[in-house]
Amino acid sequence: MKIGVLGGAGRMGRLVIQKVLENSEAQLSVVGIHYQKCTGLDLPDIPITTHIQKVFSHSDIVIDFTKPEALQDHLESAMELKKPMVIGTTGLIDAHRCLIKEAGKHIPIVYAPNMSLGLALMTKLTEQMAAILDTSFDIEVLEAHHRYKTDAPSGTALALGNAAAKGRNIPFSGNACFDRTHRSSPRFKDEIGFAVLRGGNIAGDHQVFFISDEETLTLSHRALNREVFAKGALKAAFWLEDKKPGVYTMQDVLGI
Repeated sequence: MKIGVLGGAGRMGRLVIQKVLENSEAQLSVVGIHYQKCTGLDLPDIPITTHIQKVFSHSDIVIDFTKPEALQDHLESAMELKKPMVIGTTGLIDAHRCLIKEAGKHIPIVYAPNMSLGLALMTKLTEQMAAILDTSFDIEVLEAHHRYKTDAPSGTALALGNAAAKGRNIPFSGNACFDRTHRSSPRFKDEIGFAVLRGGNIAGDHQVFFISDEETLTLSHRALNREVFAKGALKAAFWLEDKKPGVYTMQDVLGI
């Protein structure tokens, strides 16, 4: 499989390149660089380009860990050339997700704010636990990331909150609580609260708490390093190879 990587000079882009080069069943076709100047990459015979069309035209599948503002251009190129995409870009808003949904009518896409296989399982378990436990259990989401992360809460935390809302059969919008500092009222019945930590070089910690008056259940996932996300993206790329157009998740990749 010929894999193109967008944002090859970025933190995640470099790791994806490394994992592709280590895999005997994959070939790194083209590296696309945006926002950062490519430095220190030992990639003999691998074209490095700023032309998005070249990345897609030379690749069977393209992996994207760049910036939200680049997403529309990337999707348009993918649709024009009918190339599948694995999208791990974080910080997306509803407008970006609508773009992905529309593109999924034409090409197969795996989109996940967190490419970890363990986190995909935790998301499914969050939905199941929220469905089983009644509203006497309050739901809170805590996440921690490195000091350089710009979006908060993380896309993964939001996905966990959405999974909890789905399990409870309640709308996420209107029940998600991101700030309690400007109100003087107790916790609402269906509230899904979020707390955020930023510091150091934390790759990603996520916890979902189910708290009643008598007991607390906690689902927890800790990424020990960022390689787990690159490995997950590569697994998603192989899984996506023969899929029909649509938007898939890492839960689909795992078959859960």
